Amino acid sequence: MTELRRTPDSIENESLGLIRSAVGSHDFSPEEFQVVERMIQASADLEYAKNTEFRLDALRAGVEAFRQGSPLIVDVGMFASGLRKNLLSKLGVSVRCALHDEDIAEQAVNLETTRSAVAIEKALRESPHAVVAIGNAPTALIRVIELIQEGTVRPALVIGMPVGFVLATESKDMLREANCPSVLCRGRKGGTAVAVSAVNMLLRMAAA
Repeated sequence: MTELRRTPDSIENESLGLIRSAVGSHDFSPEEFQVVERMIQASADLEYAKNTEFRLDALRAGVEAFRQGSPLIVDVGMFASGLRKNLLSKLGVSVRCALHDEDIAEQAVNLETTRSAVAIEKALRESPHAVVAIGNAPTALIRVIELIQEGTVRPALVIGMPVGFVLATESKDMLREANCPSVLCRGRKGGTAVAVSAVNMLLRMAAA
């Protein structure tokens, strides 16, 4: 059993080394690849080295926003549990998820839409220049893009990585065309853990 024992640092270093070896050459900048390799580490899925895109100077926009203490808006409550609390505190970044606010369910019924779409709009109207990260709800991402197109909000960065078979691909295709700094992964793949890994890497860059 001795040879199977690992320390946290040794596991991380070995994982990243294996990822770099498996991916080989790529077209990302060194900073972009730091985000991508963390996404791969969180998912054990090398496809993120092929389907991840950084648009309109996304990394610089996200890092600068976090350094200025811009809030982070997320689509589901579980997102916050995976974030690096020490980095959030150091940077003065608050995390907002409105999904379970008392008024959200009723509004969603009245508007005949999803709670996720209503919640993300509420939070973004409160902080129209926040960083937005979505790993679960395509309808939330679609609503963010609609608000951007309407000129109602201007997020510093949108991380769009909803997972699923319904609207996930379409929502990210819409984000590719939006005039907003963004990080996305094309297709059906994504998820909260993957989006959290990207945010945590941006927080580390901002705090460095």
